[in-house]
Amino acid sequence: MPEDPEFDDAQIVELIHAVAIFGWATPLTHPLGHATVSPKA
Repeated sequence: MPEDPEFDDAQIVELIHAVAIFGWATPLTHPLGHATVSPKA
């Protein structure tokens, strides 16, 4: 079996930041799929 890759502290922090930014941005993109607003009659 191949050995697990070793990450240094900078790579771990970068990974955490990437996951956090993705998790924060994903809900913001949700309304983009609903461009039309149904009128409230």
